Amino acid sequence: MQWWEGGLYENQYIKENGVWRIWKLKYFPFWHASFEKGWANKEIGEFVPFDTKTFPEDPTGPDELGEHVMLWPDTRVIPFHYKHPVTGEYVKEEDLRAPGFGEDPANSLPALKLF
Repeated sequence: MQWWEGGLYENQYIKENGVWRIWKLKYFPFWHASFEKGWANKEIGEFVPFDTKTFPEDPTGPDELGEHVMLWPDTRVIPFHYKHPVTGEYVKEEDLRAPGFGEDPANSLPALKLF
């Protein structure tokens, strides 16, 4: 199976015995699209199926499955695990919502919870 895909990595690292290693490798896809149609002509609900089994049951599967399956048109913000580098504050929950144009954020889906 072949497809285009866009997403975001939000990784964490750990230093063990003086060597930096990947501690958590997390990937959050935002959209999938076939090569034939492209992302601009993708229909809602038409995407590559997400993993349903973890390693070792699936030898190429992830260590754990994500709690939220989200692809376009879901446009909520991914809440990073660290504080904002300038303000030193975490992003407020209400600022992580993605309401439709002109809609009240209080009535939109709650922010994602990743950790």
